Amino acid sequence: MQTHQTSHHSLRWEIALLTVLFITLMPVRAKSDDLTVNVKCSPAVVFLGAVASGDWLTVHTDLPFSSVNKVLPVLLNEVQADVLKSDNRGNLVAKFKLTDLASVLVPPSATLTLTGTTIAGLSFEGSDTVKVLPAK
Repeated sequence: MQTHQTSHHSLRWEIALLTVLFITLMPVRAKSDDLTVNVKCSPAVVFLGAVASGDWLTVHTDLPFSSVNKVLPVLLNEVQADVLKSDNRGNLVAKFKLTDLASVLVPPSATLTLTGTTIAGLSFEGSDTVKVLPAK
């Protein structure tokens, strides 16, 4: 009879330990209101000595253009996009004047984060890093 109680207590401890491990190791979920989008900046290398008022940084995404709220701003490191359009796949493309991004384009590299809102009210975000070469 004593061995039965010992195995019963052992089973309770095993269940308790497994429960604690499960809760502790359970992945933390992101806010359900945020979408992560893949972004690719072009050019991937920015030479500060060649930045002129007509030069652009283009951000390509995998987010459908039709889902973007175009009334609210689409930003790259808090700089508003000058042009929003769709690519040949129907995805969002945002264009920014390099001169407007000069304060965030610091050598040797800059991580650029695109943010905005969908027509469903969800926030979206995606980042890419570009290499930044100083003016000589």
